[in-house]
Amino acid sequence: MPDVTITETGRTFPASAMQHTVTNHFVKPAHWPRLIGVALVLWCAGCYSAGPIGSASRPNVIVLRGTAGYFPNLAEFEDRLLDEGVCPTVAYSDAYANVAERLIGGRNRGRLSGPVVIVGYSAGANAAISMSRMLGEKGIEVDKLVLLEATTGERVPDNVVACFNIYKSQPWYSIYPAFGGIPVGKENSATTLVNYNVRDYNDGRFDWENHLTLAANPFIQDLILDEVLVAFEPDAATPATEESSGPVPAEESPDENSDEGKMSRNPEVTPLAAEPELLPAPVR
Repeated sequence: MPDVTITETGRTFPASAMQHTVTNHFVKPAHWPRLIGVALVLWCAGCYSAGPIGSASRPNVIVLRGTAGYFPNLAEFEDRLLDEGVCPTVAYSDAYANVAERLIGGRNRGRLSGPVVIVGYSAGANAAISMSRMLGEKGIEVDKLVLLEATTGERVPDNVVACFNIYKSQPWYSIYPAFGGIPVGKENSATTLVNYNVRDYNDGRFDWENHLTLAANPFIQDLILDEVLVAFEPDAATPATEESSGPVPAEESPDENSDEGKMSRNPEVTPLAAEPELLPAPVR
């Protein structure tokens, strides 16, 4: 049989490798172990993938899933980030170290220079704190850390500028610390930390939510999205500074060309909007 060449790689292999053998009245691939390997790679998508992460031209946000990749309605949240022009990089919580290393590499090469924003849910929230600490060891500041149902008592590291922790306290958590979120502390007094217990702001929207369903609540997703987008807004003080450093308006510092392109302010010139002329009544 002739050999078959793969165009992308130029490798050749026997054409018989493309054939299937029929056994027990069903079609069975001749190289099924390779197919199993491919299936495992696809199953682990999000755990680890080679190459750079993030976008060099758009704002980036790292999203860390919960245990075993659990994050309800994550696809909807990703779509909303994309609609806002934000590039999400989603990974399993166990892959936080690999993501941190590639983020550090992107910063060192100058490819990733925008704000660092990390979102974590459940075990992913715990991993987000650890990832922030890894970045801090390399001198990288985390502009915004958004946590949902964190389950660790670890404090937010001192390289985090702002942290917003969303959780729902559970009455059993002090006895059985599982399936519930807790408030977090901070190492640096300069870090802006908000512990947002939904029980304190509940008006019926979160009555039936628990650790496994809170991430799917549309109001919670709105809250997370708002906190993420705030990190990409320019400093509110910057426009005021630019305006104050600009030229003084013409009314305050008139010059010889101040009337150019404007209505004349010379009192001797009849204004355009003069009093209307009264016409005599028509003779009947």
